[in-house]
Amino acid sequence: MANVAFKRLACLLQNRFLKTTATNLWPKATAKKTSSAAKLAASVIQQPPSSSFTVQFFMNSCGLPLRAAISTSKKIRLNENKKGQMESVIAFLKSHGFSDVQIAKLILEYPQFLHFKISQNLAPKIEYLIECGFTGSLLPEIVLLCPYMLRRSLAVRLKPTFEFLRKYVGTNERALVAIKRSPLLLQFNIEKNMQSNVEYLIKEGMPSCSISRLIITQPTCLLQNIDKVAHKVETVKKFGIHPSTRGFVDAFRVMVSMSELTWKKKVEVLKSLGWSEEDVIDTFVRSPLSLARSEEKLRSVMDFYVNTVKIEPKSIIAQPMLLGFSLNRRLIPRFNVLKILEEKNLLNNKKPASILAKSEKDFVNTYIFKNLKELPILLEIYPGCKGTENKALHLQKV
Repeated sequence: MANVAFKRLACLLQNRFLKTTATNLWPKATAKKTSSAAKLAASVIQQPPSSSFTVQFFMNSCGLPLRAAISTSKKIRLNENKKGQMESVIAFLKSHGFSDVQIAKLILEYPQFLHFKISQNLAPKIEYLIECGFTGSLLPEIVLLCPYMLRRSLAVRLKPTFEFLRKYVGTNERALVAIKRSPLLLQFNIEKNMQSNVEYLIKEGMPSCSISRLIITQPTCLLQNIDKVAHKVETVKKFGIHPSTRGFVDAFRVMVSMSELTWKKKVEVLKSLGWSEEDVIDTFVRSPLSLARSEEKLRSVMDFYVNTVKIEPKSIIAQPMLLGFSLNRRLIPRFNVLKILEEKNLLNNKKPASILAKSEKDFVNTYIFKNLKELPILLEIYPGCKGTENKALHLQKV
């Protein structure tokens, strides 16, 4: 049976090869496609019959393209005698809202699930997820986030994880956000790894709303060793940020994400640019996420402000959020607009730092749309205006 499937697949590849060659009128393209098809055919023909069945199954039953089917067949060899059982697994997923594309993605990520028994493994886990509220599109979405959850124990791993997350974040939607941030949550013993850290933070005075925010924004912080967490908490407290305050969450996140050596390097970079150590600490206290950037990015953005925009370092220290803006996505495009407006004397002596710090909506309304009649080119040079052409046309007519 396997030999027959193997011959059929080889024949299929040869037919595709001939069809590609016959229908292509461009010699160079023909040569490239011929070579590619030949290699593809050869790669399958060289495989044992059991592998050819795997490739054929992935193509016919799962909708994988030929190249993806060949690649996936190297991860797992399917047993032809269990074809019916594997087709039942696929049918089971489809009956619960999984599309062909989603099933194909699942197979590419974790093909071993095709060997799982439905009644003993898949059904109880899928039913539990549905009971938790992961219905409709949420069900395949959460499974695809971490396919390896399918091999974890429902009683020992999955149930405790979801119960823990719901206890602290409140809703399934928020739990899903946390899992999106770190799919590893579904692989670790979250109750064992996180519980001690959460209890410690609560003891230190962190309110439940901050615990929830920390889990949603950066759950990996709570997967750290308890000694590391305690050390980082004490470090942040020394800067005058108490766990009971709202700013503690961001400060703790940033501090956990870097080593002491990295912190020292960032301090040295900013000191070399005219900051004092007190300035750095004050910036961290007021805007912790501003110092989440790498040393290289801190140096680049400071160089842009000081040498290109001509902003004094003291102005940046006074508005630390300026350090967190993207050079390519925000600062350079806005500066290009400001240069044009300045040439036309349309800035009215506004300080560049305050303009760069404006929200996207305020910037576009104040400096793009307001000046479109005189400078319609602004709509073309500023990426943030894409998709706003209709509003721009209306404003030009007013």
